[in-house]
Amino acid sequence: MPNNEIPTSTMRSLAPCAPDLLRIKQLEEQTSALRKSVICAFNHLLDLKDLNTGVHSTRLAEWGMRVARELGLEEAELQNLEVAALLHDIGKVGIPDSVLLKPERLDAEEYALMKKHSEYGWAVLRMLPGFERAALDILHHHESFDGKGYPASSMPLMRWFHLVLIEKACHTKKLCAGSTRQVALSLTLLSSSPSSP
Repeated sequence: MPNNEIPTSTMRSLAPCAPDLLRIKQLEEQTSALRKSVICAFNHLLDLKDLNTGVHSTRLAEWGMRVARELGLEEAELQNLEVAALLHDIGKVGIPDSVLLKPERLDAEEYALMKKHSEYGWAVLRMLPGFERAALDILHHHESFDGKGYPASSMPLMRWFHLVLIEKACHTKKLCAGSTRQVALSLTLLSSSPSSP
């Protein structure tokens, strides 16, 4: 018998389990489809609130995924990163248009309200099973190691790497102009800069 064939006795013993295994596979596919639908629905909601923010989030997710793949992140990390990047600004749905869309500089009170968007996003996403890690990334996406970020002014290294560095790469034309490998190398250099631990 070739190495890749399953022995007949094993096949007979698995036969009664086949309906259960098929049902499990169907449930996994339904769960995956539901997850994708939730992500798309939230992303569409963000587009409806503010198209510029939605476009920014999509661009961030595309760049983030390219860089993360280049750096060899595992599939689970890639999935989490994509959700967090796509939905990092979902909390802006809770910010009044008068603040979110204001063309002039925000005053102190308006800025304090705008800074709540990461907490709003976390509060919504953390309630969805399977989105807990992304919710934490969303909560921390404006944190920095120099203590000037919000809401808590500090964050775990991987969360900072996932969102802040990739967002910097996306907004820095010098980094975006090159190949993915150049972006990844730039991110590595940035992550070992004096401002990081």
